[in-house]
Amino acid sequence: RDKNGARMLTQVLPVILEENRFESTYSDCWYDKLKSGSACYGVFWNKNLDHGAGNIDVRRVDMLNLFWEPGVTDIQKSKNLFHVELWDNDALRHQYPVLADSLSTPAFESVRYLYDDAVDTSDKSALIDWYYKKNGAVHFAKFCNGVLLYASENDSEYAERGFYDHGKYPFVIDVMYPIQGSPCGFGLIDAMRGTQSQIDSLGSAIMDNAKMAAKRRYFVRTDGAVNEEEFADWSKSFVHYSGSGDPSSSIFPINNPVLSQVYVSILNNKIDELKETSGNRDSSQGSTSGGVTAASAIEALQEAGNKTSRDMIGASYRCYEEICAIAIELIR
Repeated sequence: RDKNGARMLTQVLPVILEENRFESTYSDCWYDKLKSGSACYGVFWNKNLDHGAGNIDVRRVDMLNLFWEPGVTDIQKSKNLFHVELWDNDALRHQYPVLADSLSTPAFESVRYLYDDAVDTSDKSALIDWYYKKNGAVHFAKFCNGVLLYASENDSEYAERGFYDHGKYPFVIDVMYPIQGSPCGFGLIDAMRGTQSQIDSLGSAIMDNAKMAAKRRYFVRTDGAVNEEEFADWSKSFVHYSGSGDPSSSIFPINNPVLSQVYVSILNNKIDELKETSGNRDSSQGSTSGGVTAASAIEALQEAGNKTSRDMIGASYRCYEEICAIAIELIR
């Protein structure tokens, strides 16, 4: 690339990414990466953008809608790649009139999240994008309910060269903690679930004991002579009882066991364990302990505590480089 070409790219790429609202897409994908361990970007050529002139389209892709060859670590090495998306049948009939008689009986049901609300998908159908590699070229086919809507091999413009000249699938996956034999990874929820569950369980038990100790309960003899209604009413200054015996023999408090401080120490140790495992130390948040007051010492602690986050950001930067590389090839 010459200097003029490099200068052109430094001016054009930021505009393309800004038009795609890439910062918002990047934020959404980072949430996926932290929670689920994997985020996926799609870098496509959309012929409908810019009033039909076409432009690069960068968007977030739901990993549940992506299917690849089992056992591969890099999706670019998968022989076939499928992207499935649920569409309203009315929209499909409008955009693809050939599907008018093929939407009543869905042939494929996509994976769905477990929602709190009832999500009706009875009037939706799965639109499948099929990417596959043949003779070193990437081809593309689109079908729904067994009806072929488009195939690059049947298009004279792409039959020999493939659908994308760069020869790659238009997907880039950003992984948190890699898993062997899979292009996906696991995230913070997977790594911290065990410790967080123990913290929640122990914290709930300590809170229940505190509530039990705060509310006094009493044993009452069935033949006791104390007026229970007056005894339970704390606004009463006097409580009547009959007989000449000691009223405390008829009603007396239930003593709840007092938890040892060792359980609170265990809870605090578990919280510290979670901080260590997640890399969310106090120094990362700007606070210190142990008498550290020098600015250089605080900065050194923060720098040491950022090793995990730097590695995460480094992986995302490598994905960003791949996104830019695919965009450059689409420009070419």
